[in-house]
Amino acid sequence: MKDFDLKTYLTKSTLLKEFIGKELEDRNQVLYDKLVAGSGKSDTMEGEMLRAINRIVYRYYNDGDEYMTGYGTETAGPAHSFLVNANTGVRSAMNMIFTNGTNYEETIEDALEHILSHIEAKQGKYTPNTAGDMFDFKSEFEDDTYEEEDYDDYDEDEDEFDNEEQFESLLHENELGSLGKELADAIEDKLEDKKEEINEAIDPISILSYILAGNTLVNILSKWVSKLFKKYDFGKGAAAADKIEKFTHKLEQDFKGPIKRVVGLFTKDEKTKGIVTDGLFAALLLGLGARAGVEAFNSLRSSSVVAGGISSLKAGLKGKDIVGLVKDIASAV
Repeated sequence: MKDFDLKTYLTKSTLLKEFIGKELEDRNQVLYDKLVAGSGKSDTMEGEMLRAINRIVYRYYNDGDEYMTGYGTETAGPAHSFLVNANTGVRSAMNMIFTNGTNYEETIEDALEHILSHIEAKQGKYTPNTAGDMFDFKSEFEDDTYEEEDYDDYDEDEDEFDNEEQFESLLHENELGSLGKELADAIEDKLEDKKEEINEAIDPISILSYILAGNTLVNILSKWVSKLFKKYDFGKGAAAADKIEKFTHKLEQDFKGPIKRVVGLFTKDEKTKGIVTDGLFAALLLGLGARAGVEAFNSLRSSSVVAGGISSLKAGLKGKDIVGLVKDIASAV
């Protein structure tokens, strides 16, 4: 089915019009005919992202496949992986939509609408496809159906981890690493727009200021602060501040690593990379602290762990209230 001619199928007007309405179907059809090849990868990034979202829509409405489960991980998984990983200009938005969506049909419709609006805003000035074929992207999910013989091979007495603490540590690492990656993707999308203006001589605070502009990074931090606090219940007061500090200290580099790597694509200046990552790490800790109450927030704010990061944040906000930023991050989404 990799070479299925979706364009031919869509011209029959039996798919999108029926399920997501004529207005979106009409917008989609015009751009699809223009940008997506009859088979194989598209010449432009816009064409390939449109090809990917149409693949997801088709597999769901025609076969019931969902990209994150069962056979859908093979049929629609690569298309989803392309949208959330390839540097298309909508990557951070796709991550937000697919992560926060609770209804599959509404989620893929939101993704389609965002992609169409993005392409229409380009007004014909399209970007050459440097990401390749969406089918070359590995699915983010694995088929969760198991053959009976696979289950029989499982030895419930075998324990991959020596103790519960080791298992919890790996969970934490995965979560903070995932947060760092999501922030890094959003940063790359923002900095790509300013690539021509960024050079080795630019003020590091200016880069941080540009990154903090808008709501994208704040929304990502807010989502993860809420998720982490609900899952691990750090409590309240000074004791919560101590737990938060210990929780994040061992995993600081897992959080900062992806962000440093992405900032490093635009500047080799180590000071710049340090200011950006320290500032965002401080924002994470202060957001968690604010969720734990005034005492926890004040305790973390006065700690040496976030001292340098707070200075960077204040400078990057250019006069805006850092307390307001932290409140936004601490608010549940």
